[in-house]
Amino acid sequence: MDGWAGLDRTHLTPRGRRLIVLAGSDHSFDQASDRLWRMCGVRASDQTVRRACATSGRRAKAYLEQSRDADAPVVQAPGQVECSLDGAKVNTTDGWREVRAVVVCKREPGRPADLKHWDDRVLPQPTASWSWAGIADAPQTGEQLRSMAQRLNLGHGHHVSALADGAAWIWKQFRQHLPEHEGVLDVYHLLEHLHTAGRALHGEGEHAQRWAEQQRAALFREGPRRYLLKHLLPLAKTHRREHPDSAGTEGLRRLLGYLWPHRGRLRYRDRLRRGLPIGSGQVEGICKNTLNRRLRLNNARWRVENANRMAALACLHHSRQWDRFWSDPRNAAA
Repeated sequence: MDGWAGLDRTHLTPRGRRLIVLAGSDHSFDQASDRLWRMCGVRASDQTVRRACATSGRRAKAYLEQSRDADAPVVQAPGQVECSLDGAKVNTTDGWREVRAVVVCKREPGRPADLKHWDDRVLPQPTASWSWAGIADAPQTGEQLRSMAQRLNLGHGHHVSALADGAAWIWKQFRQHLPEHEGVLDVYHLLEHLHTAGRALHGEGEHAQRWAEQQRAALFREGPRRYLLKHLLPLAKTHRREHPDSAGTEGLRRLLGYLWPHRGRLRYRDRLRRGLPIGSGQVEGICKNTLNRRLRLNNARWRVENANRMAALACLHHSRQWDRFWSDPRNAAA
C-alpha cells in the first residue's frame, strides 16, 4: 500500500522528502520541524528532519562529486570560467575543523571599467555554477579541484580565472591542478591589508583610510611591478631606516610580505579593462552566507560525515542545482 500511495520506507512522499530537506538544510532541525508545521501544516519531528537530511545529503555529495548531470550546466553554459577556493571553520565532535569549498562558474565579461569607478560596476550574473564543500585537508580539496577540472574539460587551466584570498594552500592547489590559470588576489582582501598597514602607520581615523585608498589607486594605476618596486619597497626601506622599531615599520613589512608572493596576481587594471571580476565573491558567499550560517546554528557540534552531507545540500542551493538534483526520482527516494 505504501508504494501504491507514493510513500517510501520512511513513509515520506518524494515531494514531502524534498520539502523536509529544504527546511532542514536552511534551519536547525528543531526549527525546521516547527516551521514545517506552522507554515505548511506538515508534521515531522526533528529526528525525521535529521534523518531525511542525512540521506539526501549523502546523495547530494555523490551527485556533486560524480554525476555528469551536475557538470552539464557549466559545460554547456556560455562565458569564461572562474574558479575559487576558500575555507570556513565548523565545530565538530573532534573540535573545530575547516570546511573547504571549491566553486566553479561561468560568466560573460562585463563592460570595461575605469579605475575611478571600479567599485560601482555591476558584473553579469554567472550563467552556471558548480560547487563542492567538505571537511577536508588541502590535498583532499585539491583532489576535488583536479576531478572537477577533468570533468569540465578545463585542461591545464588556460583561460581559467582563479580568484582567492592570500592563503598559501589555495594557490598551491591551483598551481598543481590548473597550472596555466590566471590568478587574481581578491581585491577586498587586498584592501583589508592596506587598511591594516594604514592604521599601523597613522592610527585610527581618516588619515589611515586616505593612505590606504592612495595605495590602492597607485597599484591600480601603475601596475604591480612598478607599484611594488618603485613605491612600496622604497617606502618600507625608508621607514625602517628612520623608524626601525615603530608599528608603522612592522605594518609595512607585513604588507610587503603579503603582497610580494602575489605580485603576479595583482593585475587589476588589465582585468577591469577586460570586464572581468577581481573579487572572489562566489566562494566567499558560500562560505560566509551559506555554510557558516547553517553549520553554526545553535552552536551545533557536528559529526564530520553529517557536516559534509549538510555542506553538500548547501552547495546545491548555492549552485542553483536544487531543482536539477530533485528532478531525478532516485534522489527523492529513501
